Amino acid sequence: PCIQMDTTNPSTPPARIESDDIEARMLDAGLTCAQRNVSRMLLTGVSNKEIATLLHVKTRTVKYHLSGVYSKVGIENRIELVLWLTGYREIAHEHE
Repeated sequence: PCIQMDTTNPSTPPARIESDDIEARMLDAGLTCAQRNVSRMLLTGVSNKEIATLLHVKTRTVKYHLSGVYSKVGIENRIELVLWLTGYREIAHEHE
């Protein structure tokens, strides 16, 4: 099952960034449940290894899901993913 972002955790994105907006952005991009789960965790600043431990999967599975996110969104790395999720970077193809 998909997890929900913990808005009470101080390591989550700033309060002005609504988790509903992030969820909508991920759904609009067609991210799978697993891709959304990994992306949410990435926003808290944890490493791929920590994400893998939390989700009870291998690190390469986390990398696989992130690669799928990068491809769907048109970005190249986790910094760009954070910027996109938080609304500071729009999907590349929206400006074409």
